[in-house]
Amino acid sequence: MHRNVENWERLVSVAAGAGLVAAGWRRSGAARRAAATVGTGLIARGVSGYCPVNAATGRGLTRGDTRQELGGSHGVFVQESVTIEAIIEKALKFNPRRDPKILRRSLMHNLRQQADGSWRWKYDRSRFQRLNQETHLAERARLADGLSAIACPTLVVRGGESDVFHDDDAERLASRLPNARWVKIPGAGHTVQGDNPKGLVAELRGFMAKGN
Repeated sequence: MHRNVENWERLVSVAAGAGLVAAGWRRSGAARRAAATVGTGLIARGVSGYCPVNAATGRGLTRGDTRQELGGSHGVFVQESVTIEAIIEKALKFNPRRDPKILRRSLMHNLRQQADGSWRWKYDRSRFQRLNQETHLAERARLADGLSAIACPTLVVRGGESDVFHDDDAERLASRLPNARWVKIPGAGHTVQGDNPKGLVAELRGFMAKGN
């Protein structure tokens, strides 16, 4: 299984996944299992550096992205002389919608700098190193099977400029949930909460104000 996710995307995936897992612990039943499964999938994407969507669409690491692998069982791929500023700069070039302050805060909650100047995740990576594509797809299938059990009102959010979650994807997901609708947030890619947080908050407030 080869890596096909950029370093900055891995960081964002882990940050989003960790937040979803944490939110899931405050719920119960199917909602908790769904949040845990999706969050785990995002964390796995970030830690492993592998994304099945990227593999299917041919997306991968950009040319000229130099990396080195640290030896030993705890080794991780890092950029040479990597810094948080360099990661933020690269992320903003790829996605200028992001707020540098929000991106920095997210990264600093999920990384710890080592004595040699490299950065490592704050949590145990061993499980995700063993997570292969077959296991990942099986977990996604189990998640889909549980959608009909989520009875609470649900808002499916799609970034209007996302190239991995399209209108038909949002429509299909909402249709499989018993009490759901979907909205499109303009000016946002796949990471809606970072690209257009004000637009997301506005939709969430409207959703909650309707008695959901």
